[in-house]
Amino acid sequence: MRGFGALELIIALSIISIITIIAVISFSGFNQNNLLNNDANNLVSFMREARSKTLSSENFYQYGINFASSTATLFKGEIFSESDTDNIELLFSDQIEISSLSLNGGASSTVFLRLTGETNEFGSLILSIKSDSEKTKTIRINQAGIVEIL
Repeated sequence: MRGFGALELIIALSIISIITIIAVISFSGFNQNNLLNNDANNLVSFMREARSKTLSSENFYQYGINFASSTATLFKGEIFSESDTDNIELLFSDQIEISSLSLNGGASSTVFLRLTGETNEFGSLILSIKSDSEKTKTIRINQAGIVEIL
């Protein structure tokens, strides 16, 4: 008996390396899915906040959300103005983007109507992981202004 040889040591290190690589890849995928879920939930909450502000006629305004690939912006009034200092921006994680936006009339914003909370810019959007477009979350806003993750 003379201990471990070089071949046994190389085989053991190779096995440990393979297991470590598999664990890192699995964690990375889990982390991306977690980011996607968090951003989808944050966006839905943000959209519901805009509708709630409209229904309560906060500051006598109606509110809306403007969508860009990496952000959503809550704005007051009927039309989005990028320069408005009252805008509130929700920035998505750097690995997440809006990969598809399909609102009625080809709009890039949805505005909620006072008293009813309805919107004329209903439709859906898809949040996806930039490095894996197969992993997505679809968010739908119906004509009544109800927002949900499908």
